[in-house]
Amino acid sequence: MHRLMFLEPREYEGYEQAIIEAANYALVVLAEEFPNKATYDITQSATDEEGMNEYDLAQLTNPGGENTFLGFVEDAPVLVRKASGSWQEADGAQILLDRVLFLPKSAAGLFRVVYKKALRRIDESTAEDYAFELCAAANNLLPLLMAYRVFKDDDMAKAAQYYNEFRDMLWALKRAPTLKDDIAVRAEAGYERL
Repeated sequence: MHRLMFLEPREYEGYEQAIIEAANYALVVLAEEFPNKATYDITQSATDEEGMNEYDLAQLTNPGGENTFLGFVEDAPVLVRKASGSWQEADGAQILLDRVLFLPKSAAGLFRVVYKKALRRIDESTAEDYAFELCAAANNLLPLLMAYRVFKDDDMAKAAQYYNEFRDMLWALKRAPTLKDDIAVRAEAGYERL
């Protein structure tokens, strides 16, 4: 993680725990600005019963006890597959507490839930070459935000410089709509645009 930031490793002596905390802080902030999207598919058969089937996405997307569900995406969080193979927004779907999905018992088909995925927390056992699950733009912002957090208590001038650079770069990304669209392309292979 030392390589992510801008100083020599010797300058971080005594900051090991602060760097881990800073990485986790930065990951939470950047996940809000640039949410990772993931999907969860639900196959449901129609019944003649009245009412709704309840699906707790926080539990369903919790492999091995690791919380991966941050909340539903704002636009079209629940889709249904049409006979043509395309997807459309599901009618009658309801969301409660930004984690529980209700689907009418009379609705049949394959439903796709699109949600914001939580990022894996960093700890002492995280490999130095661990690839963060962030888009390319967020990866560029990560070192600035981490450096701000590490030095905010010990060197306010240095922390302010890093934070101002982070804020300016974030503002520039938000002001450039085409660039913001392009950040959906991941730095790491295997990203599927949703």
